[in-house]
Amino acid sequence: MSKNIEIKIVIEPPLAKYFEDGINKRDIDIGVAEEITEFLATVLNDSIYPIESAKTDPQEIHLTYRPKSFADPIF
Repeated sequence: MSKNIEIKIVIEPPLAKYFEDGINKRDIDIGVAEEITEFLATVLNDSIYPIESAKTDPQEIHLTYRPKSFADPIF
């Protein structure tokens, strides 16, 4: 059985600024990193691949394999 793998994702300033501007326009109380994490969890969970994602902490997403009848194979 495999162990957990951690992958670092670096968000470059233009994307961080885009999210910051969006947060400011909506006048909500959330940090940029947390909002980007939420966005990425949503995108990963709604993909056509057999992946399920869940935001587990403000800056943490867990990915798991989830077979779906309509999923495209990764390999």
